[in-house]
Amino acid sequence: MKQSLNAEKLKEDFLEMVKNAKEPTCPDFLNDDRLEDAFKQPVCDQDGYAESIPTIWEDYKYMIDSDGIKIISAPSALIKSKLYSKYLDVRSLVWDSAKEELFLYVPDLQQPKVAFKGGRWIYAKTLKPEFVDLSLKDIYKEKIGSKP
Repeated sequence: MKQSLNAEKLKEDFLEMVKNAKEPTCPDFLNDDRLEDAFKQPVCDQDGYAESIPTIWEDYKYMIDSDGIKIISAPSALIKSKLYSKYLDVRSLVWDSAKEELFLYVPDLQQPKVAFKGGRWIYAKTLKPEFVDLSLKDIYKEKIGSKP
């Protein structure tokens, strides 16, 4: 009897935690009329597997260029996966919500597609077609400067 009371209490605590969990929101500084969503969904087989590509998950590498811009690309990925729900293949601003860091995704010439797994990678933005004459590097610097 005592064991089922503990299980019931654990279940109640878990449901309360889920109920009170905050839904991640797009940081205000990424809401910009010049940008649109950049993540794409893969084509999967009947078992839910897609093309095996480099995948950025919890552990990843990045480089910082001479302007202080944090860049991720295919070499940033430490694993490859066939099981993912989103990927990038265009230059994009990518938000790591767990670390609250902004990155510039730059497609690698040899491997332009990179998958992103996990709940931390929710937002990726690229330039709308009418703003292709702008520089995402400049927008990155502008956004980092305006980040609260």
